[in-house]
Amino acid sequence: MEFDITKNSRNELLQRREIDFTLRFDGATPRRTQITGKLAALLNVSEKQMVLDSLKTILARPRLRVRPVSMIALSRGPRQNGRT
Repeated sequence: MEFDITKNSRNELLQRREIDFTLRFDGATPRRTQITGKLAALLNVSEKQMVLDSLKTILARPRLRVRPVSMIALSRGPRQNGRT
């Protein structure tokens, strides 16, 4: 699997990082878990913080266009409105 990151931006309003990329691969289309595992290792983040939005196969080519991958910041303790 080979990643070609086309966009890497920070969404301050939602407090997350958003990444668009194209994935090149050999053989069968990789599973979402395989993609998030490799991308998490590449970007040095936890797989639990990643969300793959959409996967689109480019017709007749061993490539996927993925947009966006969001790395969500984990909550730090109880919420401010009194709920846990």
